[in-house]
Amino acid sequence: MSDPEYIGRIARSIAPCGLVCALCGKPSCKGCRESTDAELSCLCRQRTCCREKGFSGCWECPLFPCGEGMFSSARSSSRRLTAFVRCVREDGADALASYLAANEAQGLLYHRDAVHFTGDYDISEDEAEILRLLREGSKP
Repeated sequence: MSDPEYIGRIARSIAPCGLVCALCGKPSCKGCRESTDAELSCLCRQRTCCREKGFSGCWECPLFPCGEGMFSSARSSSRRLTAFVRCVREDGADALASYLAANEAQGLLYHRDAVHFTGDYDISEDEAEILRLLREGSKP
């Protein structure tokens, strides 16, 4: 998919931690970039830290990946988020958005499970494999 408006919406919604709020589908959340602190049910460590340091996202931080909050090894989504942030750092937010849109058109989905909010990028615990899946768009 090469719809520039859709790709732009995805790119603008990338949270500091690498979540892609435009693709989430969580009905009670407008996303990290669109919500006020009072509207968010959680105060994400990455959102707070980036705000304090003046960063748009963890991709700008020399301490990435810090292993805290969303990047904690205890979180099942930590490898996906680390891969997404690394992708933004290496390729840019627009590139990540383009990869996600193109992959979605090929059937690779950000979220398949509306309860656990997991999708095709959660199938691997290997950051390099997730990056390959993003960039090349084929299932392993």
